Amino acid sequence: MRSKRGFSRYELDERVLAALPKLGYRYPTLVQEKVIPLFIQKKNLLVEAPTGTGKTAAYGLPLISRLNLLKNSTQALVLTPSRELAVQVQKALLSFYAGDKLKVGIVVGGTSMNESYDTIKSSPHILVAVPGRLKDVMSEKSYDFLWRDIKFLIVDEGDKMVEAGFQRDFDEIRDRIRGTAQVGFFSATIS
Repeated sequence: MRSKRGFSRYELDERVLAALPKLGYRYPTLVQEKVIPLFIQKKNLLVEAPTGTGKTAAYGLPLISRLNLLKNSTQALVLTPSRELAVQVQKALLSFYAGDKLKVGIVVGGTSMNESYDTIKSSPHILVAVPGRLKDVMSEKSYDFLWRDIKFLIVDEGDKMVEAGFQRDFDEIRDRIRGTAQVGFFSATIS
């Protein structure tokens, strides 16, 4: 019996697997091979891999597969150091799912505070945010419901987040998330 070599060997949602061929994903990269099984096993992760090796898919594919898309609540928070990366991550996450049930919201600077409020109120399954903007939003209005169902915290380019001065904002956000949440810290360089 031949072993499975592609993404089908992992416990990924069928809609995730259906999206991959359109993206040109046939086989996992090295970082994906190492991260996907550990993510599915609910392990906390500290991952260093060069830019362009597929880190977003390494956490995005199993993350989406573990969400309850029938539940209208935010279940995952992805923090990024910049608006540009947040937009890129949002687009990637949406592309990893074949269908329209997955909701990925974004809270970043350069948009009105009302847009940020509306995004949080819409309870996307995944919220992608820059820590400074999310903290600003949270200081204006209390959205206690936001934190209730978050089971996953992903920090993308965490080293850059610290360099950009978001450590205190990150710490305050992290304190709002339950201690049992699975945490993934992804970076091209970890000092």
